[in-house]
Amino acid sequence: MAEQFVRAGGEVTRVFMGDSNSSSERILFVTGRLAAPIVRDVVARVGREAGFQPEVAVLNVSVAALLTTTIVARRLTVDSTIDRAILPGWCQGELEPLRRQFGIPFERGPKNIHDLPQIFGRQGRDPVDLSRFDIEILAEINHVPRLTEAEIFQIAEKYRADGADVIDLGCEPGVEWAEAGCVTRTLVREGFRVSIDSFNRTEVTQAVEGGAELVLSCNASNVEWASQLGAELVVIPDDSRSLDSMATTIEHLDASGTRYRLDPILDPIAFGFADSLTRYGATRARWPDAEIMMGVGNLTELTEVDSVGVNTLLAGVCQEWNIRSVLTTEVIPWCQSAIKELDLARRLMKCAVEQKVPPKHLTSELVVCAIRESRVCLKRTLNKCGEKSETETFGFFFPTTKCTSLMRRDIGLATIPMRSWTGCWPRRRESTRNMPFTWGMSLLKQTRH
Repeated sequence: MAEQFVRAGGEVTRVFMGDSNSSSERILFVTGRLAAPIVRDVVARVGREAGFQPEVAVLNVSVAALLTTTIVARRLTVDSTIDRAILPGWCQGELEPLRRQFGIPFERGPKNIHDLPQIFGRQGRDPVDLSRFDIEILAEINHVPRLTEAEIFQIAEKYRADGADVIDLGCEPGVEWAEAGCVTRTLVREGFRVSIDSFNRTEVTQAVEGGAELVLSCNASNVEWASQLGAELVVIPDDSRSLDSMATTIEHLDASGTRYRLDPILDPIAFGFADSLTRYGATRARWPDAEIMMGVGNLTELTEVDSVGVNTLLAGVCQEWNIRSVLTTEVIPWCQSAIKELDLARRLMKCAVEQKVPPKHLTSELVVCAIRESRVCLKRTLNKCGEKSETETFGFFFPTTKCTSLMRRDIGLATIPMRSWTGCWPRRRESTRNMPFTWGMSLLKQTRH
């Protein structure tokens, strides 16, 4: 039951998806532009299974949920071959005027198109495949000269378990790390992929000799010797406001046959974030075939907000612009699950972009706090700063999330570093590290005694 032909005219695009010679029921499904691809896929499958002929009418609106029966009446055309029509579940308005106008029954479908099979007595969609991704995660261990080899290895193990592909050894300017080569060899021997984040020639050389595959970073100041290392380089601008400063470095690396990826630098909010984000788009346009990396930690670490939303959004940007690696870290309290978040976000965005559907109703595992119809009423007394604080009668949904460093699913308690969701900062922030408490939001009623 493949698409046979397309009829377009004015404000509606019609796609007939059945057998023109079939005598089975013909059903017209009305939708908007954004949802059209997934609606076509779903109704084609359900039509095959349930034995009806589907036709899709794509009205000239972006979001199907914003349709009203008034808009439908004005913009829709219905062929005489159609037996009935199904509107989006969110469509508001009376259906009877549509029946009188077009001479066929109108009804509302489900609010989620993926529930459509159940209306026809069929099984819902198969589980979404989130096993695939093509964005590489570099996880930086900061200030490695201050850490012992055992501490570095412990952090690297945690990052790898959370989804990191490459362990980035973050050095300190002005301090030469004598153990760069030794630590790199140890990590590589244990199966880690390693990058070195330094402009110090001795550190970088020793790390590359120890097995580091990537060097962060390279510009005009070190391109002469860095291009002789045999490792891949991350090219950054000499002046972050100008892509032209990267062009000279790129020409040098192309001439020497050195592998590289580009990073035009993501600036924090209040320091040029919006302009820096557009530079990534400009970089992709100027070098369409180049590998690009985005340092998302510059935004998550310097924005005091839970990192999951920021990481998910930036993963979407990377997927659309074909940015195939991200650099992140987990230093500040609200970024303690950043790697897990990016690991799931890259899978979600790969699926969404490939299927040309919004990243919605594919997985709820990046939703870390939500109120649903089924609520759990809890009361918990917490002791913060020597004061008794009670949260009263609030409802929560505890999602089955892979961001398990933020959630203890078995008892519905979160282990969140340093801060309560009720917004109460302890006087000594370190006193609440790994303190369990229930999920909450700013709307919680809080009383102090």
